[in-house]
Amino acid sequence: GLVLHVFFDGLAACALARESSSRKHKKIIKVAIKKMKRWATHSPSNCKHKLLLLKAEYCAIRGKKSFACKAYNAALDAANKSGMMQDEALTYERAALFFRDLGDEVKSSRYLAIAHQLYLDWGADAKSSQLQSEYSTIVSQARKRRSFQDYMINRAASIRPNFATD
Repeated sequence: GLVLHVFFDGLAACALARESSSRKHKKIIKVAIKKMKRWATHSPSNCKHKLLLLKAEYCAIRGKKSFACKAYNAALDAANKSGMMQDEALTYERAALFFRDLGDEVKSSRYLAIAHQLYLDWGADAKSSQLQSEYSTIVSQARKRRSFQDYMINRAASIRPNFATD
């Protein structure tokens, strides 16, 4: 509905703002953040991670790297807690590209590999294929690292259903 429209409108405006100095895009982002703040107070599990990702992207395009790092990390945590795998995948993907631009190849590749796996787990085969083809070397190398494997093991353990025994 409306929440998703505002969220993706804000993300699209962030992408356009990277390419243009137009104030129009920044205004759209600010409006999206303002609306998302209001919704996040009423429905944090649905909106908090979206708000944090919008804030992270906005900080990144404004050159506020330290604030962007904190916002991406908070967005990743909130997206994981929300249980919305598709949003978590998107957040990892966006954070990966931010850290790549900062020159942190290790974190970037790990985040891309996690995003790739989350898209696969969610069933977004075309999106996971797109990441695999665009970043094949980076993703395949990251998947071999212990930090990625440990992350996936911990993730699987945390989402495994807990069946009570009689």
